[in-house]
Amino acid sequence: MICYALKLSPASNNLITSLKAELEAQKALGQKSRLLQKQLRERDAELAKLTAAAEQSTSQLTAAQNEVKALQTKLAAARNTAATLEQSALKAPGSAIKSHGANRANAAVAAEAAQAAQLAQLKEDLYSDLTGLIIRDVKQRNEDTLYDCIQTGVNGTLHFKLAVPRVSSADFETAEFQYIPLLDENRDRELVATLPDYLSVDITFVRQQASKFYTRVIDALTKRRASQGI
Repeated sequence: MICYALKLSPASNNLITSLKAELEAQKALGQKSRLLQKQLRERDAELAKLTAAAEQSTSQLTAAQNEVKALQTKLAAARNTAATLEQSALKAPGSAIKSHGANRANAAVAAEAAQAAQLAQLKEDLYSDLTGLIIRDVKQRNEDTLYDCIQTGVNGTLHFKLAVPRVSSADFETAEFQYIPLLDENRDRELVATLPDYLSVDITFVRQQASKFYTRVIDALTKRRASQGI
């Protein structure tokens, strides 16, 4: 058998050499691309972790800021109450001296009134600590009693007023309460985003629904979202 050797021209050899070089370059690029993709996935995973950590830190910071605001509000209310009691204690003896003179009976009455006021304040403090509700002021008006309230919670601090009508015993259960939110566009921006719509506007409800209303207020300030109406 006779074998013939295939002899390629210089141009063919150059073409083959060029193709081999291009193939090696493609292999190198493929390896580099896979390496870059791996690095990209690792960076994406690291970025996701950093984003989650940043969101958690932001949430913790917001909760801490809300807690500070709540404590500041409680402190201001306590100072106002203490100042009022102090003024009452100072005025009572002076009035008694001018009107009736200083005597033991008046002193006993003043002491009893001061003790009653102290007990009332202790009850209010305990109620505030247990529920987060602070009653800043109470005004007796012609047809109702107006309560100035602040409710604190992890989602923020809600300032509102509650008008309770003066009615006869026959209409006691059907008396309509009026809820009036006092929301500031800048100060309460984050709070408004979590509040259900009905707590952002004036509403009325009968006395029998008062406990249900307050439960919804608590839910709105302690849970991330409350979507049901009263």
